[in-house]
Amino acid sequence: MKKIGILVDSGINLSKSEVEKLGWEFIPLTLLDGDNNVYKDDGIDLDPAKAYQVLSQGLLKTSQANQESIKEKYDELLKKYEKIYVIPITEKFSGSYASSLLVAKKYPGKVFVLHSNIIALLMLHVLEELQDDIYADKDFDYIQNRLYELEKKYAAILVPSDMSYLKRSGRINLAKLIVATTLKINPIIKFDYEGFDSIGKNRGLISGVIQGIEKVVSDKGWKDYEIVAIHTIPNEDEVKNFVQMLEAKFNKKIESKKVAIIISAHLGLNMYGALLKKKINYF
Repeated sequence: MKKIGILVDSGINLSKSEVEKLGWEFIPLTLLDGDNNVYKDDGIDLDPAKAYQVLSQGLLKTSQANQESIKEKYDELLKKYEKIYVIPITEKFSGSYASSLLVAKKYPGKVFVLHSNIIALLMLHVLEELQDDIYADKDFDYIQNRLYELEKKYAAILVPSDMSYLKRSGRINLAKLIVATTLKINPIIKFDYEGFDSIGKNRGLISGVIQGIEKVVSDKGWKDYEIVAIHTIPNEDEVKNFVQMLEAKFNKKIESKKVAIIISAHLGLNMYGALLKKKINYF
């Protein structure tokens, strides 16, 4: 029996197979389309191409894993590990954290649920840095506080092209939606450990991302940082153009990543964005 396992859900921005390659365990969240068809967000039942097709036809609702399936997963993993650390999607997007914590109370000293304020690729990068402390079996409070500190190194810029998804998910109020739709402008949204914040607007999607990056790094005083282009763009040529424009503007080599389907459901198709990571130079 292994000593410690790490359990994540699909809010981590990886499919089940990608999570398993990292040596972690996986529990999917679920999604429902307009006809109430239920899909597991595991990269198999609903792959990105199929998810984009469903999104293009309308609303894709999200749902957390229920307490029974969470308990079944804990029972399964405790046959394999002495203890497990659970990192669910942030409570800012889902009730998964509360459910995971409630069920974990039935397993004192065996199941530890970490609270996070970030999602998707931000959380993936944080967990990659944090996992050594988890496997070293350091104190829970130490790990939780280190997670909070690591979160401060990351931020995301989101520029959605269709704000109806944000409205239906409750991420933007009706007044802002009416103004933005009337003026045909795109909100520039910052997401970091402090939550969502509208930091500007722009008529262009790529120019909005550039504006958002410049504001965030200026406000945070970051002198050196990495950029990952994040998106929900079905057209690969448009993705390539997006990346090239960011590379030309910031003189950095930039990779691109699709946003997790569970997050895409709140942002819609053709969302342009960027993940920012503060670089710490010791020498």
